[in-house]
Amino acid sequence: MIPKKNVVPMKKLLFVALIALSGCAAIKSDTSFSREGKLLKDVETLSSDAYEGRRTGTKGAELAREYIVSRFNEIGLQKLTGKSSFIEDFSFTRRNSTTPIEAKNILGMVKGSSDKVIVISAHYDHIGVNGDKIFNGADDNASGIGGLLHIAAYFAKNKPTHT
Repeated sequence: MIPKKNVVPMKKLLFVALIALSGCAAIKSDTSFSREGKLLKDVETLSSDAYEGRRTGTKGAELAREYIVSRFNEIGLQKLTGKSSFIEDFSFTRRNSTTPIEAKNILGMVKGSSDKVIVISAHYDHIGVNGDKIFNGADDNASGIGGLLHIAAYFAKNKPTHT
């Protein structure tokens, strides 16, 4: 068990990540970081009630996937080599279950000038709805997707060395 003093709340981690991003000169000059820009809009959109907490296999997860794919297209991300879609199907089983759950990953890339690859990832699903409460998941992981989209947009405009 982790002692309580070593546990860092997700909001503090998000704050640290946003401060780190805001400290970068290239990011500072990027107006999409502001409240009027895309970063916070992405987080607000994905964590809104309309997305019903984005539980895997639900309409909310489907809406989130459609939103993220539209942002990949808007940013100008490429599909992985040999793929016709950003969507990759997979299945898994939940703990204490043998019933497979069908799910979908969303994969895109910014082609670099070398054959080396850096992978940046975040999950877009969350808990969903329990009873009459929506678990919106701003800290888990709408903020991760917002950060990923922001980084992808930057590198789509400023071609990196590594893919």
